[in-house]
Amino acid sequence: MALEQNLPDPTTEAGRATTRPDDAADPRAPAPRIPSPGANGDGYVWFTAETGSWFGAFGMQGVLFSWILVGELDAESQWVGTAQTSSMLPSLFLLLLGGVIADRFDPRRLLVVLHLLAPLPVVLLAGAAATDSLSIPGVIAFALAMGTLTALGNPARDALLARVAGADLMGAVAGMTAVQFACQATGAITAGLARLVGSPLMLCAHACVLLSGAAFALRVPARTPAERAEAARHHLDASLGATLRGMRQGLSIVLHTPELRGPLTGVFAVGIFFIGPFTVGVPLVIREIYAGNVDQLAVALTLFPLGTISGSLVLRRTGMTRKGRSQLLALGVASAFQACLGTGIPFPLFAGAVFAWGLAGAVFINASRTIFQEHAPAAYRGRVLATYQLGFMGGGPIGALATGFAVPLVGLGGAFGLAAGAMATLVLAMSLFSRVPRIP
Repeated sequence: MALEQNLPDPTTEAGRATTRPDDAADPRAPAPRIPSPGANGDGYVWFTAETGSWFGAFGMQGVLFSWILVGELDAESQWVGTAQTSSMLPSLFLLLLGGVIADRFDPRRLLVVLHLLAPLPVVLLAGAAATDSLSIPGVIAFALAMGTLTALGNPARDALLARVAGADLMGAVAGMTAVQFACQATGAITAGLARLVGSPLMLCAHACVLLSGAAFALRVPARTPAERAEAARHHLDASLGATLRGMRQGLSIVLHTPELRGPLTGVFAVGIFFIGPFTVGVPLVIREIYAGNVDQLAVALTLFPLGTISGSLVLRRTGMTRKGRSQLLALGVASAFQACLGTGIPFPLFAGAVFAWGLAGAVFINASRTIFQEHAPAAYRGRVLATYQLGFMGGGPIGALATGFAVPLVGLGGAFGLAAGAMATLVLAMSLFSRVPRIP
């Protein structure tokens, strides 16, 4: 009985009766945001600084982790796929839990804790690199640890965005996306210096960047009394049963909301057909086709976020109409550029294709993230946005593992081509048979 009172199901009539004081309101409808004192001001600035520190470190990790696999351990494609899968695998099990935690506790405080914990596995990996004791199992353990912290932090970050965004949600989303990928690109380029200073020292720098985010998160304004009251009204029981039910609620809301159900399909497909092949295929292309080093890998992994930054800055100024149709168009264009990778085209053309892939990604990411922010009920925002992240990160391990085992069979060009063809087919089907093109 206590569980039913504390954690009502928003997708049932009984649940709606217990989650709102106004019987005319629908909890699946977007609730008005309560702007914090820092909305569109200091709060947003410090929030983007925290975002930048996390994703700057993420950009460094992408290069260093990939280079340790393909350069220092000389791992075969199957092991590269397995290790990259390990970094995304925790998301399958923990993102929804992260959404429950973000709704139960102040996401600002949660981010502080995660920034204090994240440097620990990085320092351990640096120690292994410095003592020549790197191994595939050790790298996989590092990937699992960082994947766990990422899975718990991303829903909190997305939930916090709504508090500091102010009235212009699309502009705030585009600004966050631009900062995210700008810092990711900066981190990737910086990590390329490992060729000069070595992986251990660069991993220590990586840990310092993560640690700095705790100070930034602390500067984000605390919740207002109205926000605390809203959170208390929807207080979540801390029992295991209540937690599991809370995890189900976010997914249930998305699946019962037509404006979210269709975009979730596209997000999950991006994880399988884009993120997975990118994380595995690009490092292998640099090593096996272009015979590159860590600095060339850093350049390649920077070009995608540079494209995303450029597109996001344009969208921040111009806005976007017909977000559903724009998503599908972006996925179709990205598929065409993806099909060129791994075919042995000259490196400048390869670089241009990756950059254009990032431009298309900017349209998709900003459109889909804004749709989820707009339609996420305030009391369930962390869980709904965790479902959004689950689409990206849940599909990623599938795509990474499949790519790692497909490369020996069909080659790098074939693996990229199969993924691009599958995405193009899905885009055509969604254009004809779903309501996604009609989402405003």
